Amino acid sequence: MSSAPHPEAGRRLLPHIADQVAADTPDRVLYEYPSSADLTRPWTTVTARQFANAVDRAAHWIRDNVHDTKTIADNRTEVLGYSGPPDLRYYILVLAAVKAGFVMLYTSLRNSPEGDAAVLEAAGCTTWLQASRGTHIQRVVDLGTPFAASLRLVALPELGFFLDDSTPSPPFSYTKTWDEGRRDPVWVLHTSGSTGHPKPVTRFLDSVAFAEANTLLRPIHGRPLLLHDIWGARAYLGFPMFHAAGLNNGILWPLVHGGTIVLGPPDLALNTADVVADVIRAARPAALYLPPSLLEDLAKDEATLQLLGTTKAIGYAGGPLSHATGNRIVDRLPHTVLHQGIGTTETGWLPAVLTDRRDWFYTHVHPDTGCELQDRGGGLYELVCVRQAALEQWQPIFSTFPDLQAYPFRDLFSRHPDPRKSDLYRYEGRIDNVLVLSNGEKVQPQAMELAIVASPLVGDALVVGQGRFQTALLVQPSPSARSLPLPDFLAALAPVLDEANRTAPAHAHIHADFVLVGDPSKPFVRTGKGTIRRAPTVELYKDELDALYERAEAAQGEGGVVDFATEDSLRDSLREAIKGLASTNKAIADDDDFFVTVGLDSLQVLTIRRQIARDVPDSIRPADIAAALIYRNPSLAALTRALWEMQSAGGQAADREGSAAEQLLAEYSRTLQAIKTSANGANGHATNGTNGASNSHTPTVVLLTGSTGSLGSHLLNTLLHTPDIDEVWCLNRAEDGGLEKQKELQARLGTADSLETALTAGHLHFRRARLADDHLGLHGDDYARLQRSVTHILHTQWQVDFNLAVSSFKPHLAGIVKLVELAASSTRHPHLLFTSSVGIANRSAAAVPEQFLSDFSTAGSGYGESKLLAELLLQKAAAVHGLPVTVVRVGQISGPVTLPKHAGIWNPKEWFPSLVAFSAHTRRFPTSLGRNERVDWIPADHLAQILLEFATAATAATAPGEATLVHAVHPRSTTWSDVLLPSVLAHFKAQGTPLQAVALDDWVATLVKEAQTADDALSAKLSALRLVPFLSSLATASAPARPLFDTSIAVQKSATLQSLPPIAADSVEIWLRQWGL
Repeated sequence: MSSAPHPEAGRRLLPHIADQVAADTPDRVLYEYPSSADLTRPWTTVTARQFANAVDRAAHWIRDNVHDTKTIADNRTEVLGYSGPPDLRYYILVLAAVKAGFVMLYTSLRNSPEGDAAVLEAAGCTTWLQASRGTHIQRVVDLGTPFAASLRLVALPELGFFLDDSTPSPPFSYTKTWDEGRRDPVWVLHTSGSTGHPKPVTRFLDSVAFAEANTLLRPIHGRPLLLHDIWGARAYLGFPMFHAAGLNNGILWPLVHGGTIVLGPPDLALNTADVVADVIRAARPAALYLPPSLLEDLAKDEATLQLLGTTKAIGYAGGPLSHATGNRIVDRLPHTVLHQGIGTTETGWLPAVLTDRRDWFYTHVHPDTGCELQDRGGGLYELVCVRQAALEQWQPIFSTFPDLQAYPFRDLFSRHPDPRKSDLYRYEGRIDNVLVLSNGEKVQPQAMELAIVASPLVGDALVVGQGRFQTALLVQPSPSARSLPLPDFLAALAPVLDEANRTAPAHAHIHADFVLVGDPSKPFVRTGKGTIRRAPTVELYKDELDALYERAEAAQGEGGVVDFATEDSLRDSLREAIKGLASTNKAIADDDDFFVTVGLDSLQVLTIRRQIARDVPDSIRPADIAAALIYRNPSLAALTRALWEMQSAGGQAADREGSAAEQLLAEYSRTLQAIKTSANGANGHATNGTNGASNSHTPTVVLLTGSTGSLGSHLLNTLLHTPDIDEVWCLNRAEDGGLEKQKELQARLGTADSLETALTAGHLHFRRARLADDHLGLHGDDYARLQRSVTHILHTQWQVDFNLAVSSFKPHLAGIVKLVELAASSTRHPHLLFTSSVGIANRSAAAVPEQFLSDFSTAGSGYGESKLLAELLLQKAAAVHGLPVTVVRVGQISGPVTLPKHAGIWNPKEWFPSLVAFSAHTRRFPTSLGRNERVDWIPADHLAQILLEFATAATAATAPGEATLVHAVHPRSTTWSDVLLPSVLAHFKAQGTPLQAVALDDWVATLVKEAQTADDALSAKLSALRLVPFLSSLATASAPARPLFDTSIAVQKSATLQSLPPIAADSVEIWLRQWGL
């Protein structure tokens, strides 16, 4: 353990700390390293006094030998470059340069000459300190560029010159105060260069002072900072000295935390598992700091695994560790604690709180850092540091980037599943590493790569597939597996792939014919810290990968012929093709839905489309076989009929959506008719307080479906804050009924306390449900309890997918029937409210009344038709069973506007937030919005209250057997040009980053051009690039304006809707703040 924090902790300059340590504890050992290649011989130790003396001698040498020959245009301190053998000169030169008024730049040995030159030139480094060995500067000089020719090389003395204390060096005075020196640079490193040349990153003295400020951080729930218990210990450092982890730990561990750094042999440029094992045997350090690649190698061997067990703690950083390896360490080494460190070149280590032993792969970010985990959808959260003046000394990132107010790290995490550990997050990878397949599906490759590389067969693994139709695996066998013949290696790898695929989504699965075994003579390209550089490695194997995909696609095409000889042969050949794609031995019936029953995904749709297009007769053009044809005809019977009719009609596909919807209406109407009504229910004696007379209080019990959706979460929030609501039942598809996700959502809305209070009081219940199943998939006791008690059913759960045909929504339509069955059998005569969509009349040329419609042609999509079908079924349910029913056609839902500051957010991936973010990126904003010019949006928090008012409104005025239909669109609409355009322009102008107002056509042209050239990182950042078809359609000259929706009835039934103020500048400002723009 280190001593108590220094009184000036966090406000001391690094040279002062080093001098103070030398003065207070001159004989304390700061560093140990082997004296020779024979690690059994005595090791060299360097005390605090010796280190301070070496720093002063080096500072004098720099002042005497490296004159300030240039005046940097922006008055930066002159940058001195260095690379050499891994010895203490790296650390000595950092402090010496600061004292002498210079700054050191260190570059990775793995850089290309061009990469090194780019870093040096960008940093303004024109002087290089040249070691006698271990340097790579000559490669830069040999480039022969004007910049390379201008480099001045100065020979650097050997380490012994600086450590020779036989004649003490004269002190080198450093007298700057905190305020005078805090903004002086301390070192310059560089980015990894994963997507191009590396770029310099400068840290400053106030930035590294945060390591000492961390000693002031309070424990959280009694837990100290990570590694707090071994401060002061002897720790082996396995990171390269030119890497951020090598510098941070190498300098700050001994100077700030009172420890000793154990180093490896200085004659070896890079560590290996064998070298680390030898060091552990010889030096017996108490702790290890290692890159995950070294730890993976050490843990695979039983002997070296036991050697790891001689230490108290192992810290790893710089990349993920496979679960198999981490769990093996935790399970097999009971006296060794495994810790994951999170840090960056730009900010150093991120202060984290100690976690339980079994949670070694989770990070608990200390709350006083101002770091937030912001939801990015799909259960993933991005680490973002939000600037706060009170937390300045724990936010070093704003020293590196002083002009920013928030810094997104571009690292993704997932939350711990245990609600008691909701502050713990698991690292899932970089946003930049997300693969986007050609069908738009996204793949996070890290978990699969870790599962694969954990196998003793595998040295390196990279999941690839950006822009392709399928993922593939690029793999390097481990040294022990390289002697295996290729067929044997692939056969041995098969179960490893199966295990990796088991936990991955179907669209991410790697098939056996999509594996490329790398050439040992072409090792994967790596960063300085040893992690794989994804883009350069994929480029290195580009030709081989192209050939792999060509062979695999050809092999898929040869898998079977789609036979158009007869209608029967067409159906049978399609059956075999789809059966093969679905990897199932089960029979596929003619009427089985491809998406509901068979389980096809969008990738498999593209594959079957290619197979059909390959084999079409001359009467059909291959280009006419679109994925939409399969979505619209999602069964063997339907697809066979559609293709056969295309052949007969010369390639024209018949549109059967209308007739399919009408057939479904007839089918489910018959089912509704057969439902039995409880004698005490809908057609019996009403017992619901809103529908019948009762002098005593009858509890109001609400059943809510889809509470974990965007609208559903706001609706639940409103229910929990409504005094007249006694009990709420939430039905969701998740195993836990959606409870954990709901906790996340309510926390974001700032209402987590209300949720916990309701749960504790027994007023809120979550159940896993399958609405299309008997009794909604609930246990008998729960269903019976709802039959006895439910007074209101609010049904918001519905799949939003505009690709699917109406027939693929059968489970949702069946769910409507089952909810009607519950209502009809209930003793409380519940009011059933359904959230439909204005999309049911998307193609209507006339204004849409608040009446039930039956024209399926106005819907424009299978989604819209399914909502219209549900409306008509509920109208029939009201008529047949006397149920009180309200159907609400919901329009555009905007972000909340009444929640507490920083609570709630309009999903940044929706079309309007995406449009604004892209406009901020291009500095151009459209002056109109085409067919969406009218703004009749309703904020989500207001809409929740409106729906509740619709649900609880007295229905006495409604004639028996009549359902109510209302429109939830803003009754006082405004326009894009009147409100949104001036509000957005004014906001960005006030921010000092004005936008140019441009015509919608010009804005769309910019979007299309950017989408065609954007790299993976930009595509992941700007969701508008994935919405090109929709946003482009707004500018289509022939596209009619959206129809008007009447609200005459709605405003009578909802006081909130009647008094709702129009969308105005203050609402726009709230949304922009929510998005951090």
